[in-house]
Amino acid sequence: RLAKGATSETGLTESYFVNPFGAPQRKAAHKELSVRFLNQMFINNIAVGQIRTQLGIEGMERKGPKLAAQALFQTITK
Repeated sequence: RLAKGATSETGLTESYFVNPFGAPQRKAAHKELSVRFLNQMFINNIAVGQIRTQLGIEGMERKGPKLAAQALFQTITK
């Protein structure tokens, strides 16, 4: 991920779950819960995916999240 000023990190960084807040502090508990939830979602044929906001791309800080939200809305309404 690309640090955007919410932490003291700069440039390209690496963190558990691409988020420096929450999951890393309780990694074992998070992993157990996320595996259980994801498995149940797959069993129930619930769509699982990722959103690419493009926040790390210069000039896409506003347009990227908007495009991602529009794509998500289109997927949900199909």
